[in-house]
Order: sequence, then structure tokens, then C-alpha cells
Amino acid sequence: EDPELKQALPERALRQQRLLQYLGEVRPRLQQAIDLGGDAARAAVSALQQEVAAKQEAVLFDALPGERRRYLLQHGCAAWTEAALAEVASHSPLIELGAGAGQWARALGAVGADVAAYDDGSEVPQAVREMPAELVRRGGVEVLGSPEESGGRTLLLVYPPPGPMAHQALSSYRGEVLLYVG
Repeated sequence: EDPELKQALPERALRQQRLLQYLGEVRPRLQQAIDLGGDAARAAVSALQQEVAAKQEAVLFDALPGERRRYLLQHGCAAWTEAALAEVASHSPLIELGAGAGQWARALGAVGADVAAYDDGSEVPQAVREMPAELVRRGGVEVLGSPEESGGRTLLLVYPPPGPMAHQALSSYRGEVLLYVG
């Protein structure tokens, strides 16, 4: 059992509860903004979205406004170290599922790794959606069934989303090595 995780989970639950309380307080303001109608409603809702995003960063991540977004744009959902990149690259060629905007694929490519990166777009954080993802091809777990795409490649999962994706990937993967970051 991980003592850091054991300590962090109650803190995370408390932060989530504080955020839910705040969202409950914002709900009447959102309705008021919507009731304005037209351009005034769009402007008021947009301002409220920005306020909520900043509050979410502050409550959940102890981050200043925009700090979480900058982190996501640079690293995706998990930052790397040079040692981590070197270790992952040593297992090249790779197939990365859930690659988001390709931050890990880009960093791994810079150290010489061969990465086929895929994402189906279903779990990409909002902050990253506008980022160009030229290294990432559209696709999900189904690409693991394609020998020309996955044959001989190490499966890389970087901070996979909650839900069935990681399990489905492992069930579909026919290779021998899995690298899991997160």
C-alpha cells in the first residue's frame, strides 16, 4: 500500500467536495446569465466559464489561473524526466494509445524513439484540444488489432483516463511489453 496515496486520497476527496459546493453556489448565477439571452448571455456565460476554470485549478490543483493549462500544453497529463524518456525510448518502437496532443510522442521523438501515437479524442483535456497534434493519428484500442500498426511495438499508456480504455488496450494488445506512466 502506497502511504503517499493513502494520505492524498482523503485530501483529494475534500477538494472535490469543496469544488462541488462552489459549483452549487454558481448554478443560480449561470441561470441568470442564460436568462439574459443573446450576446449578453454568451458573454456572461463565457466569463463564468473562465471563473469556474480558475476556481477549479485553485481548488483541485493548488494552481494559479492558467498554470494547469500551461502544464497540460507542455506535458499532457503527466510530466516526464530525462531518465523516464530514456527508459521509455529504450523500448522503441512504441505504440502510444491515448496520446492526447502528442506531448510524450514529441519528447520521445526528440530522443530518437520511433512512436506511433494514437488518440480517439474522447478524453483529451479541454486545455489541450486547441493544440496542434500533428504527430497523433486518430484511433483508439482498435489499432492494436492491426499488425501493421502494432506489430512488434511496445505499448505505451501515459496516464490513461478512468474507465475501460486501459483494460481494453491490454486485452487487445498482442505484444510482450507494456509501459505504464501515471
